[in-house]
Amino acid sequence: MLARLLDPKDFGLVGMVTAFTGAFNLFKDAGLSVATVQRAKITDAQVSNLFWVNMLVGGALALVCVVMGPLLAGFYHEPRLFWIAATLGTGFVFNAAGVQHSALLQRQMRFVALATIDVLSCAVSLILSIAVASAGYAHWAIVCMTVSLPAVYSTGNDFRKHGTHRGRRSRDVSSWAYGSRTPHMGAKALRSCAGLRARAPTVTPLESRQFTECGGSSEVMAPRLMV
Repeated sequence: MLARLLDPKDFGLVGMVTAFTGAFNLFKDAGLSVATVQRAKITDAQVSNLFWVNMLVGGALALVCVVMGPLLAGFYHEPRLFWIAATLGTGFVFNAAGVQHSALLQRQMRFVALATIDVLSCAVSLILSIAVASAGYAHWAIVCMTVSLPAVYSTGNDFRKHGTHRGRRSRDVSSWAYGSRTPHMGAKALRSCAGLRARAPTVTPLESRQFTECGGSSEVMAPRLMV
């Protein structure tokens, strides 16, 4: 759709910037989302600290984009690249705002909500970009789509995490599977063993003496004890 509304030079103009800012996507979450999902136990305070660390990383990447803008404009002799780079840098801030919310949804295995948010954010960003392109803003339609995608995605994650399940703590899947159930299973096993031991057959001294007088042996008694 955008290919019919925009000229090839508009895509090339944005591509001059994304050729450099695309490498920053490797550091946009700083690996902290994986820590939130896989950690055995995590508190609200730890999630809050990770959120601000993500925001710090996102802000640093946005600042790098602003600093890099004049360099790109001078290298390509295209002054419009400065504002494109500065605007694309805000996308890292929007993305950082939703990293921990998305990680908590993954931790709770709410994959339907994540898929819904992903589809809606793509649809909203596409509609906005088409509207901007139809208004005649050329390459800013591509910039709008690139920035609005993480903005809508982070907003959707925050809404699904707090709007419909306010006050609900994140569930530790590994603790639920191996921690909270293990004591109950162990106690049940001990009770079963105790019950079997209580019901196990015993040999009275009279039976043992009578069996010995008949020439019995321990090998013959073994089947009786195992009944």
